[in-house]
Amino acid sequence: MSTNRAALRLADAPEVDDRLARAITGDRDPRVRAAAIFAAGFREGDALVEALIRTATGDAVEYVRGDAVSALRRQPATSSPVHEALAQAAAHDPKLGIRRLAREALSERSPGMALLGAPAPPTARPLPASPARRR
Repeated sequence: MSTNRAALRLADAPEVDDRLARAITGDRDPRVRAAAIFAAGFREGDALVEALIRTATGDAVEYVRGDAVSALRRQPATSSPVHEALAQAAAHDPKLGIRRLAREALSERSPGMALLGAPAPPTARPLPASPARRR
């Protein structure tokens, strides 16, 4: 299947990240894209993060998007593009499971984001004054 792509996770060469990024975003076989995402989880690099963002928010295959969201979940919490991609997936992915996974990732990164994509709570209104206070 994609033994070569999975083996790339252990390689120490500058072109590895570019090869994985191209596989994540451009391979026709979703199994190869998923294997490349798995391999990317063992590496760091801007090219990989960009590929994961594109895949999490735009791949046609649900499990590939889910794998990309999971990989983004492990990225540093200070990454604004990662946060934005997770927010987009949480709010707009066509599959409930992917939206839920992205919301969980956001809640780990920033606890106030857990409800992203959920309906806003009703606005609180003051309670009417009690009869004793009306006098």
